[in-house]
Amino acid sequence: MRSAVYIDVHKQAYARGNNATDEKGKQAKEKIMTTTGISPQAFVLGMSALGAGIAMIVGFGVGIGQGIATSKALESIARQPEAKGDIMTTLFIGLAMTETSVIFALIIAIVLVFSNPLVGMLS
Repeated sequence: MRSAVYIDVHKQAYARGNNATDEKGKQAKEKIMTTTGISPQAFVLGMSALGAGIAMIVGFGVGIGQGIATSKALESIARQPEAKGDIMTTLFIGLAMTETSVIFALIIAIVLVFSNPLVGMLS
């Protein structure tokens, strides 16, 4: 069974902290390379790029939510023009709060793509 060997090899490498200074660590790292065909650094970089892409999907949900909130605010202003100031204040506070999630997702994506801290943990 390939999966049992695959999991065992990865457990050995993880138990050693992926440190290839001793002979068994080097053998475990070689086994990972031969069973998967990719290096651990390439795997971490690929998964980081995938994670950055998933983090940026947050922008779609926030954009849709902000559009709905703005349309509802415009509807309520059309119904009650005298409450325009209160509605606009509440709308801008809500939009600012929802925009922070996109900013956090952008920061996470930038960190994962450009200054990836996970690659440094491999060596």
